[in-house]
Amino acid sequence: PKLWGQPQRWPAQIQPQPQRCAGVDGHAMMMLRRGAALGAVVAGAWTVSIEAQRSVERPAVSVAFGVGSMDDQIMDTLRSGDLLLLAQHPPALHLPALAATVAWRSAAESAFDHAAVLLRDDLG
Repeated sequence: PKLWGQPQRWPAQIQPQPQRCAGVDGHAMMMLRRGAALGAVVAGAWTVSIEAQRSVERPAVSVAFGVGSMDDQIMDTLRSGDLLLLAQHPPALHLPALAATVAWRSAAESAFDHAAVLLRDDLG
């Protein structure tokens, strides 16, 4: 008779077997798991660090440049339709964006990872 609370026994022919990867021994599997766990911890710490940096309130940045400064001179030469090449600051990116930025810079052999077309309203 079957009583409640007693563990059920599997018949021998359908006894569950532990899963194994072909060609990977126990030590290698343990090292793989530790590496994955360490990678997850590093990714989590990086994300927390980036979010902490972004959550700090910073004063508003003025876009007005000093008269005669290099930025002011460049601003006067920009016209509608100009192409701007930009580079992100990699330590300020989340890991997926960092990986994409590094991959793009490596593939394109360029220091820039973003492009923009300038739209300027000369009337206001």
